[in-house]
This record gives sequence, structure tokens and C-alpha cells, in this order.
Amino acid sequence: MRPIASFLVPAYNEERHIGKCVDSLIAQTVPDFEVIIVDDGSTDNTPAILRKYKDSRIRVYRQNNLGRAEARNRALCLSKGEYIALQDADDWSEPDRLERQLYLAENAHGRPVVGSGLILHFEGNTKAKIKNVPETNDKIRKIMGRRIFRQAFNPATMLSLRKKIIDIGGWRTKFIIAGEDGDLLSRLYEEKDVIFLNSPKPLYHYLQNEGSITNKFNITIPQQMFMRYCERVRRRGGTEPRNYEEYMALMMKGTANKFLYKIEYISRWLRIYLRRY
Repeated sequence: MRPIASFLVPAYNEERHIGKCVDSLIAQTVPDFEVIIVDDGSTDNTPAILRKYKDSRIRVYRQNNLGRAEARNRALCLSKGEYIALQDADDWSEPDRLERQLYLAENAHGRPVVGSGLILHFEGNTKAKIKNVPETNDKIRKIMGRRIFRQAFNPATMLSLRKKIIDIGGWRTKFIIAGEDGDLLSRLYEEKDVIFLNSPKPLYHYLQNEGSITNKFNITIPQQMFMRYCERVRRRGGTEPRNYEEYMALMMKGTANKFLYKIEYISRWLRIYLRRY
């Protein structure tokens, strides 16, 4: 039988966290789901840990290391659920995450994209921090339409109709290192039939993993800038750079472009720092 939802989990060298992630999904209060895990060429004990799970709802696939966007797309193609839910391998979900998000999605008037707030955990620190988000479509879209301070929806918490993600082309692989989820969210925002909703209860535990690529600002910030540049060009009806190298060639062309690039880099670093800490 077709499950109501599919959790998509890309995993690369997550031996320290993958067990907690999968356990949180198995514990969901709604039992009608599947977990599609794509092991993106792990070289640690991630495959061995995943082999220990005998739950028929868990399906594990292995591929060469191609990046998160490729892993997400493969999981999407292999999934069977009416809805797909994103889940990072170093994070975990509340037991009632799927139940609460499905309730909001099933009662939405339009194509629902449902998220929630985050419970932030810092590696080596027992204290957690809650990041709340607006709940209604109007408030979420208003904030997402800003030029800065537009954090109204956390991509990691997303639940959406599978067909809608397929219709807009899934994850774009030119965002190899970072920005692939933000790009997907940006393109969903441009779809007029999409209704954004957030659970009033934070349902997703996000680990500030010091070893994660997302915490290497010198790598991820330029990738995020590339994603935002593509967004601006696209919304103006222009042609996006085909890849990150083409974007950087444009940014390094001329003194003015270099100066503006540095200003944006510094401002983004400050915004991320203030938002997280």
C-alpha cells in the first residue's frame, strides 16, 4: 500500500548521529510512512549502523558521493508517499512531527508546504534554544518577500506534496555544497498555489554540528550568495549563472563587483551569527 508520507534522508559519514535520527522517525505517532535513506558514499560506519534496522518501512540505498542535492533527488524518485518530509541525518524529529504536519496539510486550501520551529542544540552544550516561526501563509510570505531578515520557514522541517516537488524539478544540482534547500524553498515561494504553514509547536531538533559543512561559513556563505543571486536574476526575468564558477567569475569582474561581493559576504556573516547566537 502507498504510505501517506516519505521521509527523505541523505546521509554522508553520519555514524555519530544517524541512529538517533532514524530512531526518532520510527517513533512517529503516525505509523503509515516510509524512510528513504540515501547513503551518499559514506566511508565511516554509517552503512553498518543502517544495516541493523529491520523495520520494513526503512529503505536504504547507496551511491557514490554526489552531494546532498543528488541524494535528495534520488530519494524523491524512490519515494512512494503522497507527501515527502525532509530530514537531515544529524538531526531528529519529535514523535508527533508527522501527525501535526499532516493535520495542517490535509486542512490547507491549496498546495501545502508545512514546517515548524526548531529546537537548536549546540554540540558540547546541554542547553537548547527554540527558534519560533510565524504560523500563517500571509505572515510567512510577507517575511519571505523581504530582501533581508527573511527567515520565516525552516527548509529542514519541510513537509510537502511529493507531486509539487517533482513538478518544480526537485533539487537543482548546481548547488553542490549548500543552498539546495533554500533554492527549492525560493522556487516554491514563487508558486502562487503554494500555501505555507508552520506548526505552532517546534517539531524538529537541529544540531549545530561543529563538523558539519553548514557551519563552515567561508564555504557556505558564498554558496548561499550564489543561490540568492540566482533568485534575483530569475525573478527579474534574466538568465541565471549555470554554476558556481560562472557566478564567481561575474563577482570578481571589476573593482565595484569585488567590493559589493565583500560587503554582502560580511553582512551575511553577521546576520547568520546574530540569528544563531
